[in-house]
Amino acid sequence: MLRLVNLTKSFGGVKAVDNVSVDFKPGRITSLIGPNGAGKTTLFNLISGFLKPDKGEILLEVEMWKMENRSERQEDRSKKQEARSKRREDRSEMLEVRGKELEAGSKGLEVRSKKMENRKWKIEARSTKQEDRSIEQIKIHQMKPFEIAQLGIGRLFQDVRVFKKLRSIDNVILGAEKLAGENPLEAVFLNHKVRKYERGIIEKAKEVLDFVELKDKTESYGEDLSYGQQKLLALARLLFGNYDVLLLDEPTAGVNPAMIDKILSIIKDMAKRMNKMVIVIEHNMNVVYKISDWVYFMNEGAITAFGLPDDVLGNEEVKRLYIGL
Repeated sequence: MLRLVNLTKSFGGVKAVDNVSVDFKPGRITSLIGPNGAGKTTLFNLISGFLKPDKGEILLEVEMWKMENRSERQEDRSKKQEARSKRREDRSEMLEVRGKELEAGSKGLEVRSKKMENRKWKIEARSTKQEDRSIEQIKIHQMKPFEIAQLGIGRLFQDVRVFKKLRSIDNVILGAEKLAGENPLEAVFLNHKVRKYERGIIEKAKEVLDFVELKDKTESYGEDLSYGQQKLLALARLLFGNYDVLLLDEPTAGVNPAMIDKILSIIKDMAKRMNKMVIVIEHNMNVVYKISDWVYFMNEGAITAFGLPDDVLGNEEVKRLYIGL
């Protein structure tokens, strides 16, 4: 969970963010709406670390195991696969044991005793696992932007930031947290290992481009893509970086209507299939209706309405101040 507590930021005598307290949850798409100058982008800048609050806190709840080096996640997944395989073997052995129990009652008693010991061990293991997965709150408002990004918070800017002179696949690969070969010594003395790693990175980048439906643009340069395709490319880079929290600033602004549904479908998959925490700034009310699980309305730096899309957009104050009804 990402929690903002009494967050305040002023520029001169103007409060761009005024005592804002909100919670954002994983697996949910939360939209921030409101007129220009309401403080939405300032809120994103505070979360990203580009601005420091005058007052208040930004807390990111992280499971302890996620605080370890994020590059070790692949190794963890491999261990889990091995554990699953071992559990399957254990189940097969248990079936054999049950068969033997029918043949020999006395042996069955011994086996049951061992099974009780195994169950006790599993309960203890589960307890240890729960302890290992304890939650810690990190005060990210005290951190630098790159440190916040390393915790898994990624951002899509309103002005699309892709490298125009690089191929699409290179744009995606640059989203990696760390690349083998960046160290000159590794490139020279561990050349074989680096090349093997790079082949895996390239394959993963191709999979991500396929996911955002840019597979046929793998070799195309950023400058040769349409504006909507560049936004898809920027989303692909976020996915490749394996960020858990996605701050999307007007992801459909300036995009051809034919491309909007494709972008929205990918954003939904990020939240629902990948359990990402997705926070969207959006002015297109049709988009807000289509993708939002929860909506916050900001005006003059403060949250003045929140709830389900129908409730917020049907709010009389919102209609008067924002929609003009």
